[in-house]
Amino acid sequence: MMQYSPDDYDQYLTLKPSLGMVGALAYSARHMLLVVLAYLPLLPGKSDMAFLKSVLSPAMVLSDVPGLLLLLAWRNRRPEASAFWRRIWRQGRAWLLFALVAQLGLLYTTSLPSRLSDFTGTGLPAVAYLALHLLMIIYVASSGRVRDVFRDFPALSMP
Repeated sequence: MMQYSPDDYDQYLTLKPSLGMVGALAYSARHMLLVVLAYLPLLPGKSDMAFLKSVLSPAMVLSDVPGLLLLLAWRNRRPEASAFWRRIWRQGRAWLLFALVAQLGLLYTTSLPSRLSDFTGTGLPAVAYLALHLLMIIYVASSGRVRDVFRDFPALSMP
């Protein structure tokens, strides 16, 4: 019996990432997107962007690098892809878990403890953010689909 339906495979007959996996990949690289938004000069509402700039630390942005590499490897998931992208993708689950755990550690050591103590103001969103982060880690660590997608890469094309 097949574990996945034919619709779960792409044109190269490799398993497509699930919606949850795409969300986890995007979530792991979210600070990079925020940096782009924060420094984009054409955006209105400079006061909102000042808040973003104050929240983003270089360490948080650096912790997005594995997620960004995985997004790029996903984009390069083709038969003609180089050995570099194949290696990144095959180790993707470990890279993704590393990024999410590093981000959680940075979150916990920087701003989260002070926000968690205030359940009337910023505490409730902080608890929701922490729960979302933990759910992402649990999903990536326990999902068979995530494991199988990272094991699958199109066969190398012969010239």
